[in-house]
Amino acid sequence: MPVFGWWALLLLVLIVTGAIGLTAFRYGLLPALVGGAPYMPTNPELVKTMIRLAGLKPSDRVVDLGSGDGRIVVAAAKAGVSQATGYEIDGWNVWKANRERKRLNLLNARFIRRPFWKISLREVDVVFVYGLPPYMARLAEKCAAELPSGARVISLLYELPGWRSLETQEGIHLYQKL
Repeated sequence: MPVFGWWALLLLVLIVTGAIGLTAFRYGLLPALVGGAPYMPTNPELVKTMIRLAGLKPSDRVVDLGSGDGRIVVAAAKAGVSQATGYEIDGWNVWKANRERKRLNLLNARFIRRPFWKISLREVDVVFVYGLPPYMARLAEKCAAELPSGARVISLLYELPGWRSLETQEGIHLYQKL
């Protein structure tokens, strides 16, 4: 192989390796460093189940903690809740979600770039979350301290320690604060 061919091959290997490394950092290591989870889009069928299990009402104020691309907030807004808010630490996902919200003209949805640990849940009726096990105990404490009585929590896959699930379907847990 000519010298130029080796340099081209080396350059290609470096570009591919760099792209893989940056992707792994952005979606794996970076969220862990800032107290979040990697972006994992929720299957559309599971989103439907989550929305149904939540028993959403027009008066509900909904939050999705770690909203990613916004699909749960969009589904809740389409279901007619009064306000659906997604909190996400990844600015790119917030930008994409807001773009989709505007495209769909959803006036009752919004996306905010902020760690959900820094928000208040005092005026929230429904919380959606896909949190990793290391964060669920702290989230259970936050929900217990801040959510009003009757508020519902929908958790995908992982349980809220110390809370009794009212119903579980397809790995989705429904909780209600007493």
